[in-house]
Amino acid sequence: MVAPPVLISPFFPAEGEKYEVTAILIGIMYSVREAVSVVFGPLIGMAIAAFGPKICFITGVGTNAIFSIFLGLLQYSPSRLWFIVGSFVCLIMTNLGGSVIFTTALTYAVKLFPENLNLTIGTMELYISIAEFVALALGGFLHGLGGFMLPFVVFGVIEILSIFLHMYLLPSDEEPDISTSENPEVDQELPKKRHLAPLKLSSNQTAAMFQIT
Repeated sequence: MVAPPVLISPFFPAEGEKYEVTAILIGIMYSVREAVSVVFGPLIGMAIAAFGPKICFITGVGTNAIFSIFLGLLQYSPSRLWFIVGSFVCLIMTNLGGSVIFTTALTYAVKLFPENLNLTIGTMELYISIAEFVALALGGFLHGLGGFMLPFVVFGVIEILSIFLHMYLLPSDEEPDISTSENPEVDQELPKKRHLAPLKLSSNQTAAMFQIT
């Protein structure tokens, strides 16, 4: 998750110079990438409510991984136009995937650890910082070995492999059957709403999450 945004700053401008991409255009790419979080933030929340946090988290990891690999493959772009268009697409999609991952992680934190929310968020930030440090160190080493492509491809493949771990470790979006109603109409409505159960947050939990972010 953290590898593409961390590795872009030291490696991408130098690669862009090979395709005569100006610093202004690179700055525009960075701005558009960050604007994605603002524009699609509400839609990400709606998607989590509609499909469940587990599906959204795994989708975010997959999106981030696939377009990280494509970003590295831009080293072999046949022309300047291909590099520019591909850069916009890859930067936008990797940031979109990262936004889905982080938003879903906050959802899990608020739901699963409501009494230790501050500690949980702080621990998340700690591990993100450690991951950024490791990504920079390892990314620099890989860049020295194989150029611009290698670090993005390696981290992308690692993310793809991690999907299987997430599928096993993350809690299911569905709750156990707790229906005890004698009204069959009520019983029929319950399964439709179970996937929303992880997102039923109290007002205090919601306020705490936005205060931290």
